[in-house]
Amino acid sequence: SPDKKLAFAWRKPDGDPTDQPDPYDDLELLIVRLSDGAILGKSKTGYWDTGEMHANRLREEVSWSPNSRFAVHAFHTRFETERFELFALGQGDTPATRVDLQKVVEPAVQAKLSKGDGTTFSVWDQKTLRVGNTGALRFIVMMWMPKEGPEKYFDVALNITRGKDGLKTSGLSIKKTKAPE
Repeated sequence: SPDKKLAFAWRKPDGDPTDQPDPYDDLELLIVRLSDGAILGKSKTGYWDTGEMHANRLREEVSWSPNSRFAVHAFHTRFETERFELFALGQGDTPATRVDLQKVVEPAVQAKLSKGDGTTFSVWDQKTLRVGNTGALRFIVMMWMPKEGPEKYFDVALNITRGKDGLKTSGLSIKKTKAPE
């Protein structure tokens, strides 16, 4: 994290961290407080890296807000984004709250396309994903048919707000755009 107090890590709950996991193992993605190792958030992942070996054709990216209170996680397989989520971190020992951004964004972007066009959802690379201190998000989504094309790009913006009932999304904006450079 920007404040150097938090980090993301992976683990196989019943395995040795130096062993290569089986592709079908249930791997956990954790948000860890570095000062004491406390786990503040948890999700799923398929990515792993032992320091000597790593998952092939899988990529995991995290973008943090400058104040380290929001983190956006994207897990990519070879042709698509399989997990896209936001973690809102509280103060002290408060566990992180998670929003499944893919459930919000993918159907809304699909609605901008022809029905049944067979495209897959991909959040463009980490360089285009921005999350602000207030929970404002902006990123590029690419919809495409793997190995065939065509690629269609969308500039997406939305806000995440904290309420008494948890996190809420609002202000979803989707506009066609050109391929990022």
